[in-house]
Parts: sequence; structure tokens; C-alpha cells
Amino acid sequence: MALARGDEALVATATYLRTAVEASGARFRPLAPGADIDLTRVEEVLPERASLPPGPEQLRYNFERIFLDPMLPQAETLRRIIATDRPDLVVVDDLFFGATALFLDRETPRPPIVACSITIMVANRPDGAPTMIGLPPALDEATRASYAAMAVQAETVFGAPVRAYADAKLAELGLPPLPCGVLHSRHLMADAFLQTTVLAFEYDFGRMPAHVQFVGALPPPPAVAGCRPAGLVGSTRRIQKGRARHAGHGRERGFR
Repeated sequence: MALARGDEALVATATYLRTAVEASGARFRPLAPGADIDLTRVEEVLPERASLPPGPEQLRYNFERIFLDPMLPQAETLRRIIATDRPDLVVVDDLFFGATALFLDRETPRPPIVACSITIMVANRPDGAPTMIGLPPALDEATRASYAAMAVQAETVFGAPVRAYADAKLAELGLPPLPCGVLHSRHLMADAFLQTTVLAFEYDFGRMPAHVQFVGALPPPPAVAGCRPAGLVGSTRRIQKGRARHAGHGRERGFR
């Protein structure tokens, strides 16, 4: 749709998705080494994963290796694209943690960054239930107390160590730590956040920030060979006699 209306699109993602990106008419840019991972070969890329039993240890390993380890080279890719291609808008999936480094960097101008959900809404629940394990809403105090105990355990085995791991990565870039838990930070830190469901489909999270919008299902991708691209998109709208630029717009927006 963006290409059809005259936008220029650049997609930075893993090399194994290059064919799909170019078939769409967008320009392809590989992620920097360390982030250019073929997730169709995850057992080869992360062979030690197979030795971990299903459960918190494997979940934490998966999250740290697949989503957090690429954070620095992803941020490097983003910064290079912003410097050389000067996009008006950057769109990332909500688990593209390279954008986190840019959210926390208040000194460097950048265009707005829109995070687009690729899963259910991941946010802290008002009833205190741990995130992402599918518990029904708590309807009484006994259930809330039970959920609170589960949340303490989940924070011990996953939330706290993963947040510490992410903060260590950010410290390597001279950036401050996350302002909240890793999963909860995804929608709060973006300049705009698009949740690809409808509000009634999700848990009652209470009042959401104004920049979080429920946009319904995305249209199906075109029928092209290969997998659907995942990663980030820099989009530049062509305008008569020049290019529209919004460098630095949204730079002041951070976690509040």
C-alpha cells in the first residue's frame, strides 16, 4: 500500500528474507553482523538450546539470545539507515529491541519510531497476573492473591534476570537502564504503538496511553516466495521538489 501511493520503502532484516523483500518492491538492507540471524535454522544457530528442558530456563535463554543479543547490532543498523537514508518514519516490530537504544538516547536526533505488535498485547495486568501465560481475569481477592504469588515467582525466574541482561546490553552503549520490565516497556517507549487486534480481544489493561492504538488485523501479505519480512522498515514519502523529513521529531518522547 505504501509503495502504491508513491512512498519509498527500505526494509532491513535478515538476509534469508531478501528475496521476499525485493519481490515486494522495497529496497533490502541486511542487518549488521550479530543480528543477521536465520531463524529457520534456529537449532543450528543456537545448538545449546536443544539441551535445555522446556520451562523458565529455556524461555529465558530463547529471549536473551534471539531478542536481546541482537540489540546492539540492530541499533547500529538503525542508526546507519537514519544517517544515510534519512527516513521520515521508522517502523519496527515490537520485539525489535534495537529500537530500545534509540528510545533511551535523548541526545541523538531521529525520526519517529512506530512499533507494530506481532503478538498479543504484552503489558502489565491490573489484576496482577503474570504476563503471557493466559490466566483468566481475576474476579475475586483470592484469585488476585494467587496471581500475585505467581507474579513474584515469574519475576524471579524470568522478569528480573532478563531485565538485568537487557540493562547490561544498554550499558555497553552508555545508555540508562530500562524504566520498567522488558515486556512492559515495549508499548510504553515507542512514539506510537499499533496493536494488531481489537480492544475487546485483549485483557482489560485499564486505561492505555494515547499513543497505543488498536488497529485490527493487518492485511494478508502478497503471495511471494519466502517468509514474511520481519525487522524494521524505513519509509520516505516522495514529495514534489524534495523529500519530507522529520528528523528529530519525537526525540523528546520517552517513558513517563
